[in-house]
Amino acid sequence: MSIQKILICDDAPADLASIRQILQTTNCILIEATDGAEALKKAKAEKPDVIFLDIVMPGMDGFATCRALHEDADTRLC
Repeated sequence: MSIQKILICDDAPADLASIRQILQTTNCILIEATDGAEALKKAKAEKPDVIFLDIVMPGMDGFATCRALHEDADTRLC
């Protein structure tokens, strides 16, 4: 199975731009979020195949976002 959708969550615009530039070569659909809460909403709506999370973010950090994704049946990947 090939990757169709990738969700990238990072609060630093420069880091988000760098990751976007690298992943644009994959021909996948890129979905972006700038914080954990936005990532949760987009993950629920878009059902990405892969999620890249920044660990250090204000508010909900990457670990808390990952836990919330795993706890929700709609976004649990495994």
